[in-house]
Amino acid sequence: MNQSLDAYESQYGDGLVFPQEFVTQPRAFLRLAACFKFASKMLGETHPVLHLAAGHGFGSWILAQECGACHGVEDDAALCAQAQATWRGDTISFGNLAALARDPRLWPALVWFDHTRPDSLGASLDALCPKLDPMVTALLAWDLATENDGCAAEQAGLLAIRFKKVFAFVIDGAVIRPAQSLDSRPTLFLAAGLRLR
Repeated sequence: MNQSLDAYESQYGDGLVFPQEFVTQPRAFLRLAACFKFASKMLGETHPVLHLAAGHGFGSWILAQECGACHGVEDDAALCAQAQATWRGDTISFGNLAALARDPRLWPALVWFDHTRPDSLGASLDALCPKLDPMVTALLAWDLATENDGCAAEQAGLLAIRFKKVFAFVIDGAVIRPAQSLDSRPTLFLAAGLRLR
């Protein structure tokens, strides 16, 4: 990936702006980078990828490089502007949820990794599903900044009623492996195919 970053800098200048969390919380960054690498390997070149909670855009850039194209969604206007200014090119774009709602495309791939848990995950998923292709492949993980507090089983249930297949993986530092049970470690879900209602 360093070679790709070097090539990007030579094309667009050395104006890459990384958030301070990369320095102040290296373990959290390593965990998140491992999730994006795992997602890009699972998706392959299924472009375009819809990336929710894009933040500063670094994960969107990884997905654009590895999967062919990525559209990052970030509702924080300052973060979205920083992502747009930092990560440029034909295969990457950014916008907010309101713009996503107006976009007529159906997305074949979804990545939603977040350090927090949405207030109403079920309602968020219900609003998102009409924007997804029926054969979507989705990689989802919440509460990445903390240890799982027992809500992974609840999250798995919410996904199972919306997706045909749901697989759980444990995130242990930079290692991601199949979950034997939904224990106290952060959990990443791979979901495939919408259940059409």
